Amino acid sequence: MYEQRLLEQLKGRNEIALEEAFSVYEAYISAIVFRIIGSAMAREDLQEVVNDTFYSLWINAERIDLDKGSLRAYLAAIARNKAKNKLREHKTQTLLIQETDQVEVTDFCLGLEKEERVKILKDALDMLKRDEREIMIRYYFYYESTETIAGEMDLRRNTVKSKLMRARKKLKIHLRERGICQ
Repeated sequence: MYEQRLLEQLKGRNEIALEEAFSVYEAYISAIVFRIIGSAMAREDLQEVVNDTFYSLWINAERIDLDKGSLRAYLAAIARNKAKNKLREHKTQTLLIQETDQVEVTDFCLGLEKEERVKILKDALDMLKRDEREIMIRYYFYYESTETIAGEMDLRRNTVKSKLMRARKKLKIHLRERGICQ
């Protein structure tokens, strides 16, 4: 209910709602960004990713559908993607062709293959039950501990571990059927 009200205010371009979202979720988003980027980059770069996450919330508020997940999960996904992109930019390898010329190293074919695998993985995650999918995403993509997940989902830690195990088995079968893993 709180997130729905906050999202409606954001859709109405209420700047106070953006400030409220920032104060409520900033620590959580910062933790996600730090887990991904760590000490590989300057503190200013981490803060830039956090700010970009909330900017995306502001720009895309109209498109957010809370029936598909919580606002917190949306922000976490955006933060994770932005942090990974920032880290990728930072680690982009360059080759010196001559002393002054540089070329960015990219492999178009690998990029296409990765996109295809991402789509297959998303499809596989979509076939899981909602709670299994949420646990998998929080554990493997947001790097949350089973204890944290259990506390926030009001489950026992062993229940979270069991759901992770069952979801992994389902994913393995699904991916094996599509020739992704053996």
